[in-house]
Amino acid sequence: SNGIFIGDFCLSNKTYVSPLSDFNQKDVIGVVAYFDGENNPVIISLEEVRLPWLTNSSMNNKVCSNIDSDKKTDDLNGKKHTYDIAASKDYDPDKFKAVAYCTNYQTKGTKKGDWYLGAIGECIKVAQNMGIINASMLYAECGETIKMNWMWSSSEVTWNGNSYAWNCYLDNGNC
Repeated sequence: SNGIFIGDFCLSNKTYVSPLSDFNQKDVIGVVAYFDGENNPVIISLEEVRLPWLTNSSMNNKVCSNIDSDKKTDDLNGKKHTYDIAASKDYDPDKFKAVAYCTNYQTKGTKKGDWYLGAIGECIKVAQNMGIINASMLYAECGETIKMNWMWSSSEVTWNGNSYAWNCYLDNGNC
């Protein structure tokens, strides 16, 4: 992984540092949560925000993705799902608060559109590596540890004729 490891920090200039190294904490924008299929580091924000995925209980079968249970661990398309939802005719940022937050999120060195709501497979990977991620943040006193017991994904599933978002329980990776 080019000397980059899960739990390393991503700086605003898109370089990576170990939590054991000397670095300016003000430059940290995220932490490496896992590696994608091409061995590129995937970072998550240091901010943890609790927002509703959708203010209604479902989208009434207006679905952008339909990820079946047997495919959820393979779904690493969070950026596509997030921006498909934001581009859909049913999108309203006041209703899709989590998607709106992610598409507008920016940090030093990033702009709107650089961040996204992870797909269910990405959330599972965060759950699998949460111990390392939290240990890095605690050791370096950089950011807050992941505290939520579950996280929304940008992945949807159709159930009983309606579309719902997948969520992942971070303590055990169940969805």
